[in-house]
Amino acid sequence: MEEEIKQFPEVTNIFEPIDLTIFTDEIKVDFKNLCSNINKVEKEKKALVISKNLFHKFFSIFSLKDLAENNFSENIYYLEKCPQSIKEHHIIFIFQSKIEYINIISKQIKKDQDEISEKQRNFSENKEHIISKTYYYFHVPKVDISVLNYINNNFNLYESYFRNYYDFDLSTFVLDYDLFL
Repeated sequence: MEEEIKQFPEVTNIFEPIDLTIFTDEIKVDFKNLCSNINKVEKEKKALVISKNLFHKFFSIFSLKDLAENNFSENIYYLEKCPQSIKEHHIIFIFQSKIEYINIISKQIKKDQDEISEKQRNFSENKEHIISKTYYYFHVPKVDISVLNYINNNFNLYESYFRNYYDFDLSTFVLDYDLFL
């Protein structure tokens, strides 16, 4: 056994914490790439709507400064509290790919579209004030085919609002070094 240890002199203490920044850096790069695709099209501030079960995992990796660099507003919303009044016109949902979350999101979209319809009536004389909202969906860890089928079968009216979806592999982040042992 001692001979095996001597072969690897850099390993001095097997209980030293392992540097996990490689995992967090990869997730940050993925998130930045997803946001840069959106930033090319949309220059306005974006709203972040995140499920409660992903909130701590997300903010163990990202800081508010990271969000500001990716053009997010200072407002962060919980998905479970939807429908809410979200003032931003570009909304990013981060959630596990489950049908229950799609139902919550559809309520948010309906509320937003009802508010937009009301505002459009108020601007009916001036056609320059066309109001719209764009939705983006970051499915963790990836989009589930059953969720896509559910959207296609149940949300004919709002199907066009569900087109901007992306896989966001947030769930592969290792929380602690002892999971390797």
